[in-house]
Amino acid sequence: MRPSLIIPRLRSQCAIFSNRVAGAASLKHALMQDDFSVPHAFVVRAPMEVGQPMLSDLDQGINLGFAVAIAVSNTADDRGQDASEALADCIAEIAAALIGWTPNGALFAPILLVGETGDYTDWTRARAWTQLDFTASSTTAAL
Repeated sequence: MRPSLIIPRLRSQCAIFSNRVAGAASLKHALMQDDFSVPHAFVVRAPMEVGQPMLSDLDQGINLGFAVAIAVSNTADDRGQDASEALADCIAEIAAALIGWTPNGALFAPILLVGETGDYTDWTRARAWTQLDFTASSTTAAL
């Protein structure tokens, strides 16, 4: 899935991020430093899954995946409870903005949430992270 479709949607629908939604290059920088404003969301492409040919060898069903990484502050308390609550608020807004939304009209089926792949070992004293994985099915015509 093209980040250029997802990023504007999140910026317009998720007030919690105050327009702080970026792509993969910004995510790489953010993972190396803690000097960025939070909460922040980062949209990255994920590998596509390709099905068997349908009507002809030129028409296959595909699942275009993408992920939304979320960073929030983890400085409020030693237990990370406030960070967990902030992540839950971010997840709720992202889910409301994306689940069931059909980008690009008839080219895609509605977006579905695949799951959360957050890892608590990625948390620092400054930032807490999680990642939501999404997919939307289409055919090769949408590529």
